[in-house]
Amino acid sequence: MDGKVIIFGGSGYIGKQATIACLEKGWNVISVSRTGSQIRNTNLIDLVVDFVDFDYSKVSENDCVIYCAGVAHNKYKNESAEYANNTLPVNVATQLKDKVKKFVFISSSNVLGIKRKNKFNPDSYDPIDSAAKLKMKTERALLSIFENSKTLLSIIRCPMVYGKGAPGNINMISKLARLPVPFASVKTTRTMLYSKNLTDLLTKVLEFDRPPKVLLVGDSQALPFNEMVAVISSSMGYKSKQFKLNIFFLRLLLTIIGKRALANNLSNDFLIESSIKHDRFCWSPTFTHKQGLVESFNRERER
Repeated sequence: MDGKVIIFGGSGYIGKQATIACLEKGWNVISVSRTGSQIRNTNLIDLVVDFVDFDYSKVSENDCVIYCAGVAHNKYKNESAEYANNTLPVNVATQLKDKVKKFVFISSSNVLGIKRKNKFNPDSYDPIDSAAKLKMKTERALLSIFENSKTLLSIIRCPMVYGKGAPGNINMISKLARLPVPFASVKTTRTMLYSKNLTDLLTKVLEFDRPPKVLLVGDSQALPFNEMVAVISSSMGYKSKQFKLNIFFLRLLLTIIGKRALANNLSNDFLIESSIKHDRFCWSPTFTHKQGLVESFNRERER
Protein backbone atom coordinates (compact mmCIF):
# COMPACT_ATOMS: atom_id res chain seq x y z
CA MET A 1 0.00 0.00 0.00
CA ASP A 2 1.23 3.46 -0.89
CA GLY A 3 -0.62 5.31 1.85
CA LYS A 4 -1.52 4.87 5.50
CA VAL A 5 -4.37 2.90 7.04
CA ILE A 6 -6.41 5.07 9.42
CA ILE A 7 -8.53 3.04 11.84
CA PHE A 8 -11.32 4.89 13.61
CA GLY A 9 -12.19 2.89 16.72
CA GLY A 10 -8.74 1.37 17.13
CA SER A 11 -9.25 0.70 20.84
CA GLY A 12 -12.23 -1.63 20.31
CA TYR A 13 -12.02 -5.38 19.76
CA ILE A 14 -12.34 -5.29 15.96
CA GLY A 15 -10.22 -2.16 15.76
CA LYS A 16 -7.35 -3.80 17.61
CA GLN A 17 -7.54 -6.92 15.46
CA ALA A 18 -7.55 -4.78 12.31
CA THR A 19 -4.58 -2.77 13.58
CA ILE A 20 -2.55 -5.91 14.25
CA ALA A 21 -3.39 -7.39 10.84
CA CYS A 22 -2.38 -4.21 9.00
CA LEU A 23 0.87 -3.94 10.97
CA GLU A 24 1.66 -7.55 10.12
CA LYS A 25 1.41 -6.52 6.46
CA GLY A 26 4.09 -3.92 7.13
CA TRP A 27 1.69 -1.01 6.57
CA ASN A 28 1.78 2.31 8.37
CA VAL A 29 -1.24 2.62 10.64
CA ILE A 30 -2.91 5.46 12.51
CA SER A 31 -5.27 4.29 15.24
CA VAL A 32 -7.80 6.91 16.31
CA SER A 33 -9.72 6.44 19.56
CA ARG A 34 -10.49 8.09 22.88
CA THR A 35 -8.59 5.54 25.00
CA GLY A 36 -5.73 4.28 22.80
CA SER A 37 -5.13 0.83 21.32
CA GLN A 38 -2.33 -0.07 23.79
CA ILE A 39 -0.45 -1.63 20.85
CA ARG A 40 3.23 -0.80 20.49
CA ASN A 41 4.78 -0.81 17.02
CA THR A 42 7.15 1.51 15.17
CA ASN A 43 4.71 1.64 12.24
CA LEU A 44 1.79 2.69 14.46
CA ILE A 45 0.70 6.17 15.50
CA ASP A 46 -1.75 5.69 18.37
CA LEU A 47 -3.83 8.86 18.56
CA VAL A 48 -5.95 9.42 21.65
CA VAL A 49 -8.39 12.03 20.41
CA ASP A 50 -12.09 12.61 19.77
CA PHE A 51 -13.01 12.10 16.12
CA VAL A 52 -14.20 15.70 15.86
CA ASP A 53 -10.71 16.87 16.83
CA PHE A 54 -8.86 14.67 14.33
CA ASP A 55 -6.86 16.72 11.79
CA TYR A 56 -8.55 15.70 8.53
CA SER A 57 -6.33 18.05 6.52
CA LYS A 58 -3.36 15.70 6.94
CA VAL A 59 -4.83 12.69 5.16
CA SER A 60 -3.72 11.87 1.62
CA GLU A 61 -5.47 10.50 -1.44
CA ASN A 62 -3.59 7.20 -1.06
CA ASP A 63 -4.77 6.62 2.51
CA CYS A 64 -7.43 4.04 3.38
CA VAL A 65 -9.88 4.27 6.27
CA ILE A 66 -11.43 1.50 8.34
CA TYR A 67 -14.36 2.69 10.46
CA CYS A 68 -15.20 0.20 13.20
CA ALA A 69 -16.11 2.52 16.07
CA GLY A 70 -19.45 2.56 17.83
CA VAL A 71 -21.20 1.42 20.96
CA ALA A 72 -22.37 -2.17 21.24
CA HIS A 73 -23.58 -4.79 23.67
CA ASN A 74 -26.21 -2.42 25.14
CA LYS A 75 -23.69 -0.11 26.81
CA TYR A 76 -25.61 3.00 25.92
CA LYS A 77 -29.15 3.88 24.90
CA ASN A 78 -31.03 6.34 22.72
CA GLU A 79 -29.17 9.63 22.12
CA SER A 80 -25.71 8.25 22.94
CA ALA A 81 -26.14 5.33 20.55
CA GLU A 82 -27.54 7.61 17.83
CA TYR A 83 -24.52 9.90 18.11
CA ALA A 84 -21.91 7.13 18.29
CA ASN A 85 -23.37 4.79 15.67
CA ASN A 86 -24.79 7.28 13.16
CA THR A 87 -23.85 10.91 13.64
CA LEU A 88 -20.12 10.31 14.15
CA PRO A 89 -19.49 7.93 11.23
CA VAL A 90 -21.52 10.15 8.89
CA ASN A 91 -19.54 13.21 9.98
CA VAL A 92 -16.21 11.40 9.56
CA ALA A 93 -17.22 10.15 6.11
CA THR A 94 -18.28 13.65 5.06
CA GLN A 95 -14.89 15.02 6.15
CA LEU A 96 -13.00 12.31 4.23
CA LYS A 97 -15.02 12.25 1.02
CA ASP A 98 -12.69 12.62 -1.99
CA LYS A 99 -9.68 12.97 0.34
CA VAL A 100 -8.86 9.27 0.82
CA LYS A 101 -8.68 6.24 -1.47
CA LYS A 102 -11.06 3.91 0.39
CA PHE A 103 -13.54 4.06 3.24
CA VAL A 104 -14.41 0.67 4.78
CA PHE A 105 -17.35 0.61 7.17
CA ILE A 106 -17.93 -2.32 9.53
CA SER A 107 -21.66 -2.95 9.68
CA SER A 108 -23.85 -5.80 10.92
CA SER A 109 -25.72 -8.63 9.24
CA ASN A 110 -28.57 -7.77 11.62
CA VAL A 111 -29.68 -5.13 9.11
CA LEU A 112 -31.00 -8.07 7.06
CA GLY A 113 -33.17 -9.57 9.81
CA ILE A 114 -32.84 -12.69 11.95
CA LYS A 115 -33.88 -15.28 9.35
CA ARG A 116 -31.84 -15.80 6.23
CA LYS A 117 -30.56 -18.80 4.31
CA ASN A 118 -28.01 -18.21 1.58
CA LYS A 119 -29.95 -15.29 0.10
CA PHE A 120 -28.39 -11.90 -0.33
CA ASN A 121 -29.86 -8.73 -1.72
CA PRO A 122 -27.78 -5.69 -0.70
CA ASP A 123 -30.89 -3.50 -0.88
CA SER A 124 -33.07 -5.79 1.24
CA TYR A 125 -33.28 -4.38 4.76
CA ASP A 126 -35.19 -5.90 7.65
CA PRO A 127 -33.41 -4.66 10.82
CA ILE A 128 -34.16 -6.65 13.93
CA ASP A 129 -33.73 -3.99 16.64
CA SER A 130 -32.82 -0.36 17.29
CA ALA A 131 -29.08 -1.05 16.91
CA ALA A 132 -29.61 -2.67 13.51
CA LYS A 133 -31.87 0.21 12.45
CA LEU A 134 -29.04 2.64 13.23
CA LYS A 135 -26.63 0.55 11.16
CA MET A 136 -29.13 0.60 8.29
CA LYS A 137 -29.51 4.38 8.61
CA THR A 138 -25.73 4.81 8.57
CA GLU A 139 -25.27 2.46 5.60
CA ARG A 140 -27.79 4.44 3.57
CA ALA A 141 -26.13 7.74 4.51
CA LEU A 142 -22.69 6.46 3.51
CA LEU A 143 -23.94 5.09 0.20
CA SER A 144 -25.36 8.54 -0.54
CA ILE A 145 -22.21 10.41 0.56
CA PHE A 146 -19.86 8.32 -1.60
CA GLU A 147 -22.22 7.81 -4.55
CA ASN A 148 -20.32 10.12 -6.91
CA SER A 149 -17.06 10.26 -4.98
CA LYS A 150 -13.60 9.17 -6.05
CA THR A 151 -13.33 7.60 -2.58
CA LEU A 152 -14.34 3.94 -2.83
CA LEU A 153 -16.82 2.75 -0.19
CA SER A 154 -16.98 -0.84 1.06
CA ILE A 155 -19.52 -1.91 3.67
CA ILE A 156 -18.74 -5.20 5.42
CA ARG A 157 -21.79 -6.76 7.08
CA CYS A 158 -20.66 -9.06 9.88
CA PRO A 159 -22.58 -11.61 11.94
CA MET A 160 -21.38 -12.16 15.51
CA VAL A 161 -17.61 -11.65 15.55
CA TYR A 162 -15.68 -13.88 17.93
CA GLY A 163 -12.09 -14.60 18.83
CA LYS A 164 -9.79 -14.68 21.82
CA GLY A 165 -10.97 -12.02 24.26
CA ALA A 166 -14.05 -11.03 22.25
CA PRO A 167 -16.86 -9.35 24.24
CA GLY A 168 -20.60 -9.89 23.96
CA ASN A 169 -22.72 -13.06 23.78
CA ILE A 170 -19.82 -15.31 22.77
CA ASN A 171 -18.09 -14.46 26.04
CA MET A 172 -21.24 -15.34 27.98
CA ILE A 173 -21.62 -18.61 26.03
CA SER A 174 -18.02 -19.59 26.81
CA LYS A 175 -18.69 -19.13 30.53
CA LEU A 176 -21.88 -21.19 30.35
CA ALA A 177 -20.07 -23.93 28.38
CA ARG A 178 -18.22 -24.92 31.56
CA LEU A 179 -21.49 -25.68 33.36
CA PRO A 180 -24.45 -28.01 32.91
CA VAL A 181 -26.58 -26.13 30.37
CA PRO A 182 -29.96 -26.85 28.69
CA PHE A 183 -28.71 -26.66 25.10
CA ALA A 184 -28.74 -30.33 24.00
CA SER A 185 -31.86 -29.85 21.87
CA VAL A 186 -30.80 -26.52 20.34
CA LYS A 187 -29.73 -27.35 16.79
CA THR A 188 -30.21 -23.88 15.36
CA THR A 189 -27.36 -23.05 12.98
CA ARG A 190 -26.16 -19.46 12.68
CA THR A 191 -23.14 -18.26 10.75
CA MET A 192 -20.54 -16.44 12.85
CA LEU A 193 -17.29 -14.71 11.90
CA TYR A 194 -13.88 -15.49 13.35
CA SER A 195 -11.87 -12.29 13.85
CA LYS A 196 -8.94 -13.62 11.78
CA ASN A 197 -11.28 -14.28 8.86
CA LEU A 198 -12.59 -10.72 9.17
CA THR A 199 -9.12 -9.14 9.23
CA ASP A 200 -8.02 -11.30 6.29
CA LEU A 201 -10.97 -9.94 4.30
CA LEU A 202 -10.25 -6.38 5.46
CA THR A 203 -6.67 -6.47 4.20
CA LYS A 204 -7.80 -7.93 0.88
CA VAL A 205 -10.38 -5.14 0.47
CA LEU A 206 -7.65 -2.56 1.12
CA GLU A 207 -5.29 -4.20 -1.38
CA PHE A 208 -7.83 -4.72 -4.18
CA ASP A 209 -8.22 -1.92 -6.72
CA ARG A 210 -12.03 -1.86 -6.82
CA PRO A 211 -13.54 -4.05 -4.08
CA PRO A 212 -17.29 -4.72 -3.86
CA LYS A 213 -19.43 -1.98 -2.36
CA VAL A 214 -21.35 -4.27 0.01
CA LEU A 215 -20.06 -7.57 1.40
CA LEU A 216 -21.86 -10.12 3.57
CA VAL A 217 -19.36 -12.50 5.17
CA GLY A 218 -19.06 -15.37 7.61
CA ASP A 219 -17.15 -18.51 8.52
CA SER A 220 -17.56 -21.65 6.44
CA GLN A 221 -19.20 -24.83 7.78
CA ALA A 222 -21.35 -23.24 10.48
CA LEU A 223 -22.05 -25.52 13.45
CA PRO A 224 -25.41 -26.12 15.14
CA PHE A 225 -25.58 -24.30 18.48
CA ASN A 226 -25.28 -27.43 20.65
CA GLU A 227 -22.23 -28.60 18.70
CA MET A 228 -20.67 -25.14 19.00
CA VAL A 229 -21.07 -25.24 22.79
CA ALA A 230 -19.49 -28.71 22.85
CA VAL A 231 -16.48 -27.50 20.81
CA ILE A 232 -16.00 -24.50 23.13
CA SER A 233 -16.19 -26.77 26.18
CA SER A 234 -13.66 -29.28 24.88
CA SER A 235 -11.33 -26.52 23.65
CA MET A 236 -11.21 -25.11 27.18
CA GLY A 237 -10.53 -28.56 28.61
CA TYR A 238 -14.02 -29.25 29.98
CA LYS A 239 -16.46 -32.06 29.28
CA SER A 240 -19.61 -30.70 27.69
CA LYS A 241 -22.57 -31.12 30.06
CA GLN A 242 -25.68 -30.35 28.05
CA PHE A 243 -29.19 -31.53 28.86
CA LYS A 244 -32.49 -31.17 27.05
CA LEU A 245 -35.05 -28.48 27.75
CA ASN A 246 -38.05 -27.54 25.66
CA ILE A 247 -37.01 -24.66 23.41
CA PHE A 248 -40.07 -22.62 24.41
CA PHE A 249 -39.09 -22.68 28.09
CA LEU A 250 -35.46 -22.02 27.24
CA ARG A 251 -36.40 -18.93 25.24
CA LEU A 252 -38.68 -17.78 28.05
CA LEU A 253 -35.89 -18.20 30.60
CA LEU A 254 -33.40 -16.23 28.48
CA THR A 255 -35.95 -13.48 27.92
CA ILE A 256 -36.63 -13.20 31.65
CA ILE A 257 -32.91 -12.77 32.44
CA GLY A 258 -32.59 -10.04 29.79
CA LYS A 259 -31.12 -12.08 26.91
CA ARG A 260 -33.92 -11.58 24.39
CA ALA A 261 -31.55 -11.33 21.40
CA LEU A 262 -29.93 -14.66 22.27
CA ALA A 263 -33.38 -16.19 22.78
CA ASN A 264 -34.41 -15.10 19.28
CA ASN A 265 -31.19 -16.43 17.79
CA LEU A 266 -31.82 -19.87 19.26
CA SER A 267 -35.05 -20.13 17.26
CA ASN A 268 -33.87 -19.02 13.83
CA ASP A 269 -31.22 -20.27 11.43
CA PHE A 270 -29.08 -17.60 9.80
CA LEU A 271 -26.78 -19.00 7.11
CA ILE A 272 -24.45 -16.88 5.00
CA GLU A 273 -22.59 -17.97 1.90
CA SER A 274 -19.02 -17.80 3.15
CA SER A 275 -17.19 -17.24 -0.13
CA ILE A 276 -17.34 -13.98 -2.08
CA LYS A 277 -17.09 -13.76 -5.86
CA HIS A 278 -17.70 -10.36 -7.39
CA ASP A 279 -16.17 -9.53 -10.75
CA ARG A 280 -12.44 -10.13 -10.16
CA PHE A 281 -12.74 -10.03 -6.37
CA CYS A 282 -12.65 -13.51 -4.82
CA TRP A 283 -12.34 -14.38 -1.14
CA SER A 284 -12.93 -17.43 1.04
CA PRO A 285 -12.46 -17.73 4.80
CA THR A 286 -9.20 -19.34 5.89
CA PHE A 287 -10.75 -20.85 9.02
CA THR A 288 -13.90 -22.93 9.33
CA HIS A 289 -16.24 -22.21 12.23
CA LYS A 290 -14.86 -25.13 14.24
CA GLN A 291 -11.24 -24.14 13.60
CA GLY A 292 -11.97 -20.58 14.69
CA LEU A 293 -13.62 -21.74 17.91
CA VAL A 294 -10.74 -24.08 18.77
CA GLU A 295 -8.17 -21.31 18.18
CA SER A 296 -10.21 -18.86 20.24
CA PHE A 297 -10.83 -21.04 23.28
CA ASN A 298 -7.93 -23.50 23.36
CA ARG A 299 -6.81 -23.39 27.00
CA GLU A 300 -3.18 -23.86 25.98
CA ARG A 301 -3.35 -20.49 24.21
CA GLU A 302 -4.58 -18.81 27.36
CA ARG A 303 -1.34 -19.56 29.20
